[in-house]
This record gives sequence, C-alpha cells and structure tokens, in this order.
Amino acid sequence: MQELTLNCVYANQARLELSNVGQPFCHDNAFADGAVPMDEKFLFYIGTMNPLHLWIIQFSIIIGTATLLSFVLREIRQPKVIAEVLSGIVLGPTICGELRVHSISAFNSQSRPYLALTADIGLRLFFFLFGLQIEPSVVKKNLRVSGIIALAGMIIPFVTGAGLSVLLYEQFMNENIRLTYFMFFSGVAFSVTAFPVMCRILTEFKLLNTTVGAAVISAGLSNDVIGWILLALSVAMLKADSGSEAMYMILSCAIWTLILLFPVKLLLRMLATSTGSIDNGPSVLFMTIAVLIAFSSALVTNISGVHGIFGAFLMGLIIPREGNLGTSMLEKLEDMVEIIFLPFYFALLGMSTNLGFLNDGITWVYTILIIFAAFVSKFGSCAIAAKYTADFSWRESGAIGSFMSCKGLVELIVLDVGLSPGILTPRVYAMFVLEALVLTYITTPLAIRLYPPEIHKGIVFGSTTFRNVTSDDSHGSGTLRNTTVVSKRRITVVLDKVEHLPAVMAFTQLFRSRSSSTPYRSMQKRVAPSIEALRLIEISERACAVMKSPDTLLKTDHLLAILKMFGRLHAIPITTAIDIATYDSHADSVIDYAYNRGSDLIVLPWLLLPANISHRQTVPNESFLPLAHDGAGKAAAANVTVNLSARIHPRFLQSIFEHARADVALFLDRNIENSAQGNFNLHLFLPFFGGPDDRLALDFVAQLCENDEISATVVRFIRKSQNETISMTQTTELNHGSAVENPESDTADVMAWKYHTSRSASLSMSSDSSFSHIAMKECITTLPLHAAVREAHIIKQPSTRLLIVVGRTKHLQVNMDSKDLSDLIAEHGDLDEEVKKTIGDIAAAFVAANSGDGVLVLQKAGFYLD
Repeated sequence: MQELTLNCVYANQARLELSNVGQPFCHDNAFADGAVPMDEKFLFYIGTMNPLHLWIIQFSIIIGTATLLSFVLREIRQPKVIAEVLSGIVLGPTICGELRVHSISAFNSQSRPYLALTADIGLRLFFFLFGLQIEPSVVKKNLRVSGIIALAGMIIPFVTGAGLSVLLYEQFMNENIRLTYFMFFSGVAFSVTAFPVMCRILTEFKLLNTTVGAAVISAGLSNDVIGWILLALSVAMLKADSGSEAMYMILSCAIWTLILLFPVKLLLRMLATSTGSIDNGPSVLFMTIAVLIAFSSALVTNISGVHGIFGAFLMGLIIPREGNLGTSMLEKLEDMVEIIFLPFYFALLGMSTNLGFLNDGITWVYTILIIFAAFVSKFGSCAIAAKYTADFSWRESGAIGSFMSCKGLVELIVLDVGLSPGILTPRVYAMFVLEALVLTYITTPLAIRLYPPEIHKGIVFGSTTFRNVTSDDSHGSGTLRNTTVVSKRRITVVLDKVEHLPAVMAFTQLFRSRSSSTPYRSMQKRVAPSIEALRLIEISERACAVMKSPDTLLKTDHLLAILKMFGRLHAIPITTAIDIATYDSHADSVIDYAYNRGSDLIVLPWLLLPANISHRQTVPNESFLPLAHDGAGKAAAANVTVNLSARIHPRFLQSIFEHARADVALFLDRNIENSAQGNFNLHLFLPFFGGPDDRLALDFVAQLCENDEISATVVRFIRKSQNETISMTQTTELNHGSAVENPESDTADVMAWKYHTSRSASLSMSSDSSFSHIAMKECITTLPLHAAVREAHIIKQPSTRLLIVVGRTKHLQVNMDSKDLSDLIAEHGDLDEEVKKTIGDIAAAFVAANSGDGVLVLQKAGFYLD
C-alpha cells in the first residue's frame, strides 16, 4: 500500500509540474502542441497523458543498453546480470547525472513510478520462479556433504559480515538505524550465493555433469533457501517498533507459511490432478490460479511486515513436483520474466546506485575491505568444507569456493531490500553494489583457472551423486582394443532425436535372431555384444533446464522407454544412459562416455529426409525414401536430399569422427517401411577398396554374419587405368588426408583379404562359421564406383533388405578416381557438400545413386579424413 500511495503521489506531482511547463496539452497528440521528441515537455506529456508510450521508451532504452553491454561482456564470459546492472548505472546519476542529461531523459523522478511498478512485479515473479527451481530431489541427494558446505558458506561469511559492519556503522551510518539490525543485514548480504547466475556459468562451461557442478548446485540451493529466511527475519525486525511486534510479524508469516504448506498445497495437487496438469503439463486454469495465489501470498506477507518476495517464494515451493510440473511452469514463465521484468528491476537498481559517493580515500579503503572480506570468508569456508567433508581435491574445492562466492543478482536484491527502509545509506549501498559486481566478475575466470577442462571428473551417467564419479583408470575396456581382428563386443549407440529412433532399432536388430534360443552360432565361443544407448538431451541456459534430474529423466524419457521395450521383445540386451548438456558439448559427451565405458564402437544414426537432390536418372528403387507412402513417395523421388537441420547435425557427426578414440559407425537407415514389416532377411554388401576403414568394415561384416539370418557379399574393387594394369595387390592407405602409397597398408590389406577369403573357402561348408554366409570376389575395372553401384543393384532382391557397408575412405586413394565420383553424382543427382564431407565419398556415391535400403559408414579410430 505504501508503494501504491507513493506512485499516486508521483503521478499527481507530475501532472502539477506539467501544468507549469508552458501551455498545457489539449490534444492526445503531443506533436500537435509543438513538443519535440525526448524533450522535457514531450516526456511530461507521455508520462501523464499516455504512460504506455513512456513505458515503451523506457523498455527500449533499457533493453537496448543492456543488450549492447551484454555483447561486450560476453566476449570475456561474464553473465548477463552484470550488463543489466551496468545499464542502470549508465542511465542513472553515476554517468547520465554527471553528464547533466538526466533531467531530459526518460528516467526522471516523475517517470520512476511506472518503472518501479514493472520492476516490483518482476521481482515477485522472479521469486515465484526461484521457488519453482528448488528441486527437493537435488537438495536431498548428498544432503550431508552439500549441507555442510552450505552451512559453512553461511556461518563464516555471516559472522564476518556482522563483524565488519561494526566498523562500517561507526564510519558511515547514522544513529537512526540500530547497530544490531545493520549487523544482521550485513551478515545476510555476505552469506548469500547467486544460484541463478551460478547455474548459467555451470551450463556454459559444461560443468553440470561434473562432481563440482553437482556439489555446487546442491549447496547453492540450500544456501539461498536459508538466506531468504534470514532476510525475511531481518526485514521483520527492522519494521517492528518493539520486540513483541517483531514476534507478531514472524508468527503471522509462520502461520501463513503453514497454511500454504498444507491446505493450499493439497488443494493445488487436487487441482493439478483434476485438470491433467501433472500428466500433460500445466493447464491454463492451473497456471492462472497458481500465479494469482503467488501474488496474493506476496501481498499477505507484505502486509504482515515481511517483504512480499518471501510470499511469492513460498508459493513457488508448494507447487507439486510430480510429472515435472514445476519445471514445466518454469519453462512457460521464465523467458517473459527475464526478458521484460528483470531488466527493469536491475536497471532501476543501477539507477539507485551513485558511484560518485565513492569519492574519498577512506571510502575506497572500506570498499576494498568489504570485497576482500566477503570473498575470503565465502571462498575459504566452502573450499575447506568441500576438501575435508567430501574428499575433493584442492582444485575442485577451490572451484566450489569460487562458485559459492558468486553474488550476482541475489545479493543485489538483498541490497535493494535494505536500501528501501533505510538500513543502508546511499554511500554504503554503492560500496556493497560494487562488491557484488566484482565478486560476480571474478567467478568465471577464477573457476576456469582452478578447474580447467582437462581435470574435470564426470558423474556416472544416470546419477547426480558426486561421490560416484568416473575415475581416470576406468577405461578398462582399453584391453579390448588391439590391432588384430576383434569383434565389437561393447557398442555405444547414440540417440539424440526422435526421428533417429527407427534407425537405432534397425541397427540393434542386426544382433538378434528369429530363434531367440540360439541367437548366435557357437555360443560357447561367441558372446553377444553389449549395446549401450546414450540419450542426449540438449540443455539451455535457462534455470529450468539446469534443474532437470538425470535420474528422473532416465526413468521417464519416452525414447529410452520405447527402446528398452524393443530390446526386451527381441531378446536384445540394451542398457541406457543419459547425458544433459548444451548442444555444442554433445560430441564431447559422446566421446568421453564411449572412452570411459570402454566402447569398441560408437554408432551414430542419421535419417536422410526428402528435400532437394535432383535425380536426373532415377534408379528403380523407391525404398530410398523413408516415411514415403504411395504417390507421395514417388513424387518425392524426383527431389531428394538430406534435411541438414540447418547444417548443425552434420557438424556434430564430423566432430565425433574427428576426435573419437574408438571406432565410429554412421548408420543411415533409409527404408524404415520394410524394416517394420517383419521381413528381417538382411543381406550386406561391402565394396572393398582397401585402407584401415575398409578393413574395419570387413571385420564388422564377418561379425554381423554370425547371425543366422544375415548374409553378405564382399567385392574387392581394383581400378585399372587405360594405360596400365594395376597389380591386384596394390592398395593404399589414406592417413589423415594424405594420398600416398603405403607398403605397410598394402600388406595389411592383402593379409586381411587373404585371411577372410581363405576362411570363407575352407569353412564355407561349415554351418558353425560366420564365413559360410559370406560370398567374396574381386573385380578389376576402370570405374570402381560405377561398378560398385551396379553390383549393389544386381545384388538387391525384393525379399531381402540390402545394407551397404563402406569405409569412410575418400577418393584420394590411388585405387579410386575423383572423376568417377563426380560423374556418378552428375548422372544421378546433386548431393550437398556437407553430406559428402560427413559420410565420405564412397558412401556419397551410393546415396546419390539411391542404392540399397541403408548405408553403414565405418571409420577406424585415429584415421579421420578431413
């Protein structure tokens, strides 16, 4: 009510001053009365007669200034909140006031009520969202360890702030404010942590799935919950004239808290159930009632003597968490609050800060002392607690201390709450604001320095327990990798999009048999491979994304549930894991996971969708088109290409090909319809040109043929020039993009081919051998790619699915000709350069020629082709 009365007073004062500025306006159009845009007369007019126009001008100036500053600060990896506060400082008395443009700006004292109203609404919504961010499962996990870190980070800074406040009180404060109130408030300001800012930094630097990230999130949440309770107590004590009145305020707030926690929470759960909000996301009715109760709760706590933000925070806490309802509400409201409301609040906060008060030596001495004491007390207490209670290394403990010492918007809100009732003088307020900005600024560079990426320890996937980490010597499967012919027994399949699920299913079917009792030949000698499905979930910089629990997602993710059921129905053992990270870090997540789990092979599915490969000579095989039906599929056959998802997904695949420490397979399943018809007779076609990738493909084909219902044709293509005949034993190896004849590779190719052909010949009559299902031959030709494509169409039978298996080797080999590929693409249609770069030229030839029902592209570890 006090704020509303103040707004009315400001509005009436503005109208009175307007009447004194020349001739009063008599029209709705200010320009009709001779006003000039942005002069004093114009701004008075729009502030009284048309406040919406003033609000729009203020919004544009604030957002524009904050955005420009954020672009600059982003280059030095600083959070957006610093830019928002600095925009207010620029527009406030510190800069605009000194330049004497404040009186003619859109932020004069008469226009502040509209700015303050928007800021107050945003502040209450922010605390409502902050309550929604509190995930009990995150706080409960490792509660003992994170609780000790949080308590140490509260008690030591609180005592330090209270002790330093005695010196500040004697030097800068007046006697109207009690010392005990100032001590209590200073302790709260020293002890809080900027959890929202901390979440953004953790997300940006890919620390969410590290031990440090898990510890910081748990401890930061606990720290801030305690901090807001202490802030509410300090405000209540300040507003009370006596101890009994303060007790009355605290009891009133406690009673309202109990009302919210029990009857209101029960009614909200009943409403969420009846409206289907738990199962289907928050309904409009549920959202309306929840926001209405949030503002009502803020009003009740404000009337009771405690700040209104506490009531909104309590409302956020009691929202049901079943079915990720709280996270869903956060997603719906967070953007609006952060884009519109919070910038107003921080701009207003910056305008209330006059750094001109820091104008003498003693003030700067105490300012530096505040910064030093706040940092050392918070950093030291949290780092020592992490070191001796959770066995973190000193670097990890230092990183935890760095993140916990981040102040950001949380301390700024605390300072604003203290400025309004007069706990802080403008000078002391400016000193504390500078301290908050400095500690927020140093968080990122200090954390990077203490905890560089090369020493990150990740949490075991599917768990947020930061004691359960992947150790540096957990790559036990390194013994599985050697240079001999070894079957792939531990396979990581990546699942990042729903459209890739059919391809993943099609690949896993390669390791099953219709006869589940004897899925493989010679089970005494052969062991079925272990398939691990890694689900990738993209995380944004929003706080709602940070609060997603990996354990909960692992149990509730629809794609993983479908895949696990598919595995059970087909007797295929599939284990699942989940990784939540930014899209840019997905490739690193896949590589690290495969390495830590000791995977022999990383499988990447990719769905090729219709778009714009223009086929000039259509091969009669319309099964190329996935999801094509009847006439639509035939019409699309004349215009086919790859949906590149704005070319982002190919770069993800290329990054894995380039940096993976295990073998990589890219699976292009292009005939989903046939695979769903129960026709599982599968025939593999491998065009063997030589090189490490082709040798890997040859070994993998032999492994797949262990399955009863898979057969294969392997053709070794040898290019003959027009002037000379190349020896049948001449092959080359392409190493890191260099085209040279490598005698060592020649020998490896010859040995691999002789081994498989001899085994195929000697054991072709044995039903106990995978080679009994492999037909091998050689072909000498001047156009090997044309011959390979022609051979694929000859092999293709209507009763079987044809999967083409190729190495990712490019056309720089002596055994191939670049003109061969260009002519082939020219005959069948254009192919995007990103596609050719991703899958390699041999696979590109089959894709362009529309051959087979799918393509499996393999690359040997350590032989990336740029």
